[in-house]
Amino acid sequence: MIPQRSKESYEICVDCRQNVFEMGEAFYKVKKDVWPLAGGEKGVLCIGCLEARIGRELTPEDFPDNHINRKRSDRLRARKDS
Repeated sequence: MIPQRSKESYEICVDCRQNVFEMGEAFYKVKKDVWPLAGGEKGVLCIGCLEARIGRELTPEDFPDNHINRKRSDRLRARKDS
């Protein structure tokens, strides 16, 4: 039997506790060298909390060319397309 993941494991930002689906930031991917700067732990971070952890605003160079980054919130679009 496959264990069920809790709703919080993939919907709630571990820092601000906001629902990332409601924020429109449910799915995005950053390059492999960015996530460890944020602590590299498992879980979900909204864009704002990821930026707070790494101490800067994300830039287009932080995002790989990945289909998951095409569905974007306004905030993600602003960072990726700037």
